[in-house]
Parts: sequence; structure tokens; C-alpha cells
Amino acid sequence: MRKEEVTMPIYSHSQLSMYEECPLKYKLCYRDKIKRDIEGVEAFLGTMVHETLKKCYNDIRLTKLNALSDLLSYHDTLWQQNWHDSIVITKKDLKPGHYQALGKKMIEAYYQRYAPFDSDMTIGTEMRLLFSLDDDDKIG
Repeated sequence: MRKEEVTMPIYSHSQLSMYEECPLKYKLCYRDKIKRDIEGVEAFLGTMVHETLKKCYNDIRLTKLNALSDLLSYHDTLWQQNWHDSIVITKKDLKPGHYQALGKKMIEAYYQRYAPFDSDMTIGTEMRLLFSLDDDDKIG
């Protein structure tokens, strides 16, 4: 008799963080698949910084070291291309430009700390890692 194949769910860092923050929020978003029409500016900011650093490391794999100015320009372009009216800023005294500047500050600090990005070898970005969350391989 063949062991039945079990499809293991896939969890991202964001999903696990959301579950830690609020299991009900996780359930509504990922289990019940209830989508919101709005996006928080903090999530948007994180995505733009993440995509910029992803470009940095993908290019490094191809032996291309981006100058800081190139990455900041890329971040600005991404920001302009992806900004939409459904992004919510809850802090009424702040504007989109404040968050865009914060993203640039984060990228600059990261760049200054880790450039020239040669202390490790980057094998890939956004790699899929599968592991069990329990000893009996029931939660994976």
C-alpha cells in the first residue's frame, strides 16, 4: 500500500508574523480569503523596499553591483509606478512623501552597512523552503 501524498501548506514570513500578531486576522485573510480593497502605507512601503533589495541581490548574483544612487532611483520608479489611491495613511500629519523618504533612508542604511555585498554568496532570492512545524510532520 502506497503512503498517501499529503499536500503541505506553504507559509511565508508575513503569514507567520500575522498569525503571531492576531490568529483571527490570519484566519480571515489566508483561510477565509477575505480580501480588503485597501492597502496600508506601511505594507506598501515594505513591499517597495523589499523589491529594491531583491533587485540588489538578484543583480549581485549576475556580478552587477548597483550604486546606491541606482537603487534609490529604482525605488523612486517603483514607488511612482505602484502608488494608488487605495493606499491608506492613518497618521493624518504624514504624506506619501514622508514614507517614500523613509524607504530611501532604509535602503541607504542597508547599503552602507552591507555593501559591497560580498561577505556571503547569494544563491537566490525568494527561495521556497519547506519544513515541518511539528515533530510528526502533520503541520508543514
